[in-house]
Amino acid sequence: MLIANLYRILASALRRPTRAATPSPTFYPIDSQSLADRANREVSHD
Repeated sequence: MLIANLYRILASALRRPTRAATPSPTFYPIDSQSLADRANREVSHD
């Protein structure tokens, strides 16, 4: 029963538009940029 509910929630989430599935526009660019900067720093230090 719990697994069926999880599948139902997952299916409904996949059925939504991609805009609803993606993170908030205010957070996503900031997070991706900070992650890119962190990765670039780690690579350059090596």
